[in-house]
Amino acid sequence: MKKLQDFLNSVISDNNIYAFLLFLSLFIIVFAKNEVFILPHHDDVTHASIAKRMVETNNYFEMYEGKDLSFLKPPLYFWLEAVCFKVFGINDYSARFPSAMLGFLTILLAYLITKKLFDENTSLFFLFITLTSFYFLKFAKQAMLDMPVAFSTTLAIYSFTNIEFYNRKIFYILFAIAVASGYYFKAIQGLYPIFIVIFYFILTDNFKKIFSKEFLLSLLFIFLLILLWIFPQYLKFGDTFFYSQCGIGPVINRGIEGQTGKFYQPFLKLIGLNLPWGIINLYGIYVLFRDMKFSQNQKNKFILILSWFFVILLILSLSKTFYLRYLIPLYVPYSILGAIGLKKICEGSIFLLKKIFFLLILSIWSIFLILPISPYYYKGTNYFDMYQVIKNLNIDTTKIIIFKEKYYKLNQGLSYYSSIIPLGYVKDENELLEKNSPDYTYVSSYKNLTDLLNNKEFNKKINIIAFSKNNDWAIFNVK
Repeated sequence: MKKLQDFLNSVISDNNIYAFLLFLSLFIIVFAKNEVFILPHHDDVTHASIAKRMVETNNYFEMYEGKDLSFLKPPLYFWLEAVCFKVFGINDYSARFPSAMLGFLTILLAYLITKKLFDENTSLFFLFITLTSFYFLKFAKQAMLDMPVAFSTTLAIYSFTNIEFYNRKIFYILFAIAVASGYYFKAIQGLYPIFIVIFYFILTDNFKKIFSKEFLLSLLFIFLLILLWIFPQYLKFGDTFFYSQCGIGPVINRGIEGQTGKFYQPFLKLIGLNLPWGIINLYGIYVLFRDMKFSQNQKNKFILILSWFFVILLILSLSKTFYLRYLIPLYVPYSILGAIGLKKICEGSIFLLKKIFFLLILSIWSIFLILPISPYYYKGTNYFDMYQVIKNLNIDTTKIIIFKEKYYKLNQGLSYYSSIIPLGYVKDENELLEKNSPDYTYVSSYKNLTDLLNNKEFNKKINIIAFSKNNDWAIFNVK
């Protein structure tokens, strides 16, 4: 009995056991069931359609939504999706796989950063907080660009941690690659690490390091890596590219043109979305400020995490455009702050908490074994039924026209789900009369079709080919 008790105590006291079980749980949450849910038509379908067009056209340096040239974002995520399409086939699981992989690697890198800067217990608390941050995990299961930016930023901070606290200058190469990949994922919005490091140098009274040979060379390397793609694009497309989302458009407009946002909105949303950890995360910030009396080396570690957090928060606050998903790169330092706060609260009770963790992990595993995984998702595209119906019709798919609907949404969805490239768009009845051909097939909502049927000029000319399964959409032609 004593041997069994000693064995259980050794298991319970082994941090590696907890780390392994937590990572295994995260792996299942991130990678399981990604093929079950339909992609939402905002961004997810857009990205998947661009990647699919790359595979179909074998053109990986220009991006197309249907037949339309796109400068939505630089191509790295679409390249990763295209690779997955070739390996796993063109499906929703493949579209989500790069985000899931990068989300898992983001958590792994952040765990290593926390372990290097603080200790094993703090890194375990970080894993536990991440495992229960459902909004963060949800975006690891979506074909969007915010988790990839979180990955590139975290990889850059991991590299800088090795540079600054372990004197491994060779990591400047990895730092540069990580920052450049941030641009290739989401353009200028992916360049957070440059500003984080500069802010860190200023706060630690190491202003001269900004002009050090190694840091300046890393900036030059970043610029050259980015130039490999943007220079050919600018030569070919000129100002259209330069002022796009891939160029300086986000800087000129401080986000998306025409939108406005409140300075405090990102901070309030961050706290609200991360309950119950929001208050503990704020307490972690207080702990770091309070403990600045430690050695300079320890103080610098605190400043790095605070710089990581506050620089991203400040940039989001200054932007006129704000969506909740923009918080995803901020979740990483925010969760590390929460781990610092939680460890401080639990000091003296670590061994007891490990026992609780052990029971909790076993409980989570039991739930995984009994119940299907049901992560919180955005609703999938409500056009999916129509995409399925039109794909199976015996019609000339080269002459599909979108009637009075949001062209960009149907254009992307038809391209991805139906392998149809729409010929064009008709905005109203007058344009329909002017441009109609009996060979054209129109896609429209049931409401817009009803309006046409009630129009004396059209009601006898319309030939209804099919309705979607839910009767929300119609496919027809005009004689």
